[in-house]
Amino acid sequence: MAKHDFKMSLEPFSFRLFGVKHKTSMKMIPAPKHVVVFGGQYGSEGKASAAEYWAKQLKRQGCKLFVLGEHSPTSGHTSSRGATKNIPASSFWADAVILGPDAVVDKDVLLHDWETVGKPPLYIHEHAVLLHPETKPEEADLVARISSTGSGSGVARKRKFIDRQADAVVKTTSFPAGIQLVDDMQFRSLTHLMYHNAAIFELSQGAMLDTHFGQFPYVTSRTTLPQAAVERNDLWCREAQYAIAAAVHCCHWAGFRHGITSHP
Repeated sequence: MAKHDFKMSLEPFSFRLFGVKHKTSMKMIPAPKHVVVFGGQYGSEGKASAAEYWAKQLKRQGCKLFVLGEHSPTSGHTSSRGATKNIPASSFWADAVILGPDAVVDKDVLLHDWETVGKPPLYIHEHAVLLHPETKPEEADLVARISSTGSGSGVARKRKFIDRQADAVVKTTSFPAGIQLVDDMQFRSLTHLMYHNAAIFELSQGAMLDTHFGQFPYVTSRTTLPQAAVERNDLWCREAQYAIAAAVHCCHWAGFRHGITSHP
């Protein structure tokens, strides 16, 4: 069996539709080496568990695994090996981790996460947002009003997109060896490597929190739809097949986020 040419089985099952019983047959379908994991509701759908499943599948085949995220320091992404906040949960299995330009970096949280997952090579786009400690109190009222995590990410993004503050991005921030800031050209080179290896793009927030199509005002400070996330990380420009090979829709029925009702 060639590298990456592994199969995923779908077990047969029965279901009833309009009073008629149907039975599926077992099929073997090619398993992808590029996966987008996104949440279908308000967060806490199990994205980390899905990402862990795919990471293990890819690593069993001897793949070199790149993990891409655009995380902010939220309440947590939990896998069987532990929890992270500022980097994807699948980083525990990654050969390299990448944070895109729409990520929000809390330096202290990021360094803790990086040490927790074993310090894999970490690349951060230089235009990722830098979260300053003083921004957190500005979101305090949103915690009770719309179930915000209160991480300060929304205010930090405002400093980048609206106020155009020079220190709103990580470009001039120093990091320890093993963490590298990359410019646009270097970032595109990394997406090229992702296409020619295995990659997981792990989104950090549920689709129903989208600032345009979610249930306003119970939304986040950006668009969270998978297609928008793929485009703003320049993945369409590399190869059209990338990131549409598989989209894992992790969805639960309880409309709760972080244990608190987050919609009307």
